[in-house]
Amino acid sequence: MNLPHPYEKQKKVYAYKNKDGTFDLFGKTYSLKDSIKAAGGSWNGATWRITEESVLILKPLLMIKVRVDKHCHEEEGLHYATHKEVACGFMQLGCSMCDTPATCGSAVKILEVLDKDIEALAKKYVD
Repeated sequence: MNLPHPYEKQKKVYAYKNKDGTFDLFGKTYSLKDSIKAAGGSWNGATWRITEESVLILKPLLMIKVRVDKHCHEEEGLHYATHKEVACGFMQLGCSMCDTPATCGSAVKILEVLDKDIEALAKKYVD
């Protein structure tokens, strides 16, 4: 199984959807500020705010709320997975009880995608 790296979002720009339908960008955005502005993004003092149309242009990692299976000492629970992990159907997670980082953790099955609209948006662009 070819799982995406669990810390991929630390090296890339990623986005969470807001209740108003816009997205906030996080990560290393400084070098991309001109591209973000050109795509219609606006700086709110803490994050870049973009529209769904801008997401299709900029193609950040989309963070999607999912329910994952139990693993190690962790119960079934909610996590945010990247759209790549959702497409794979698994994400690599560590264990807080064993103090295991995600890189050494196990492949955990994604049982349910809770943000179907974001999953559908991610399918509109190819990485």
